[in-house]
Amino acid sequence: MNTKPIIIMIIIAVVVAAAAISTYMVSEPEPAMTTSSELSGVVNLGMLFALTGDMSSYGEESHAAALLAVDDFNAYLAEKDSKWSINGIVEDSQTNPVIALEKVEAIHSRDAKVIVGPGTSANLRNIMGYTDANGMVLISYSSTAPALAIPDDHIFRTVPDDNSQAPAITALLKSRGIDVLVPVWRGDTWGDGLKESTERSFTESGGIVTDGIRYNPDTPEFSASTSLLAEQVREYTEQYGEDKVGVLLISFAEALPFMQSSSENDILVNVKWFGCDGNSNLQNIVEDPIGLEFINATDFTAVQFSTADNSINKRVSEQVAASLGRTPTVYAHSAYDAVWLAGLAIESAQGTNAKDIKASIPVVAQDYTGAVGPIKLNDAGDLVSLGYAIWAVHDGQWTIIGNSADFDTS
Repeated sequence: MNTKPIIIMIIIAVVVAAAAISTYMVSEPEPAMTTSSELSGVVNLGMLFALTGDMSSYGEESHAAALLAVDDFNAYLAEKDSKWSINGIVEDSQTNPVIALEKVEAIHSRDAKVIVGPGTSANLRNIMGYTDANGMVLISYSSTAPALAIPDDHIFRTVPDDNSQAPAITALLKSRGIDVLVPVWRGDTWGDGLKESTERSFTESGGIVTDGIRYNPDTPEFSASTSLLAEQVREYTEQYGEDKVGVLLISFAEALPFMQSSSENDILVNVKWFGCDGNSNLQNIVEDPIGLEFINATDFTAVQFSTADNSINKRVSEQVAASLGRTPTVYAHSAYDAVWLAGLAIESAQGTNAKDIKASIPVVAQDYTGAVGPIKLNDAGDLVSLGYAIWAVHDGQWTIIGNSADFDTS
């Protein structure tokens, strides 16, 4: 029997198959496969950022830091001669819970089992049912709502929840001699949670919290809210004095139009204002003449959780600053670490099974120190607080002026 034609046909078939695989990989990376020995191929990693909308300032820098982390993690794998890599699939949530869900569905359709993000607690709450039902793991870099601190769920957060932020705000308020707090907050999961935590913390310290103003974050202007706010502030300043009453603004980038509207009420400019992690270090405020004048007049001071001072932190800050032209906030660092946490967990699990990745995350976190610092997670899978920095504006620039731990809240 002449076997040459058969051999030639087999060789041709192999060559054709190889060419087809090569062509396929140009348009779409080959999905990672788990073998008996090691992971190989490309793992799609979902990345959900608020590149537009009220959280876009933080979203842009988190996006830039996450892309840097992808490059760094793949370099780490290459040094180890690993046969796999990660590929970031970026989507814009537009700071909108409905759109966030649509983008998660798109990410899921590309066989991504892990998503870095979303950034806001409202978005996270709206997608968690879908991701849980479809066996996906979420690692958020800036969601802080206490209501989402749920043990043994499929969500991890490389930031502390607001049960840690509330005492820091209380410490700041007490250090400035505030006895009466008038809260103003976004009407969403995050805003409601931080307001409740802060109210509890401040009243336990002996302070008074008024009814405050809960506003719709989708409103185009805030004149109605600021008029109601002025009435409350006037009532309490007449009773306690202007130096004893403070306004706490729990917001994202809509802080600027809220301040612009508040500047038209003299009573609101005569009391001290305070901020939170959602509006500290926002550039749109200091770049606007009215915003800058308002925060100077009200001595606006805010808190944001602290990070470690290490070489990784500095490198992320330098790289993101070079890309965006501004020094990033802490959320760039937490996003960088979220990517590494995802990559290390996939490496530890040696596969893309979401259950195995979920189990690996707390294990690899114990030995990981990144841009934020040591990633120590609590029982809910959230970062254990490293403390909170106090931010204020000096000479038109955001500056850290202290730490909440320096203040005596007794």
